[in-house]
Amino acid sequence: AFFDVITDKDRPFTVDVGAATVAVTGTSFDVQRTNQSIRVAVAEGNVVVQHLDATREAEDTGPAADAITQVSLMAGDGVVVSEAGIGDVISVAVQDLGGWRSGRLIYNSVSLSEIAEDAGRYYHRPIRVHAGIADLRLTGRFESDDIEGLLAVIDEALPVRIIDLGSAGVAIHAE
Repeated sequence: AFFDVITDKDRPFTVDVGAATVAVTGTSFDVQRTNQSIRVAVAEGNVVVQHLDATREAEDTGPAADAITQVSLMAGDGVVVSEAGIGDVISVAVQDLGGWRSGRLIYNSVSLSEIAEDAGRYYHRPIRVHAGIADLRLTGRFESDDIEGLLAVIDEALPVRIIDLGSAGVAIHAE
């Protein structure tokens, strides 16, 4: 989802998404949820991202060693939240945020398993990734109506092979 929120410090806007809460008082930001993670990226203004499970754990057991439970993001910042916690803040290209709204799939060092899950939303068959290569990463820009082209790039750029399973989908295995 892409949000464009009017500033009102007395009425903050909060998005609850899986293991994270994103709180804002006026900004434009993108939230992408997959089965494995939540990606938050800010186009304008700032947001606070909290990891709910880590926050609850810290409240229940006292301060968690090395656990980041909250991070502030400004325009051009992004973060990935998983069950394990909040990742490092990274720089994002503001002009790319919400690209999915205009049919662009933009990946910046994204795992193959997350790409398959995301691209699968736009494809007519399931895309499955063998567990041994799920963490391989890819950066690129693709069109949501050309998943075949995306699969061809994955086949060329990574040490994988694409197996067409007919109506059962596509499998991606190690080379």
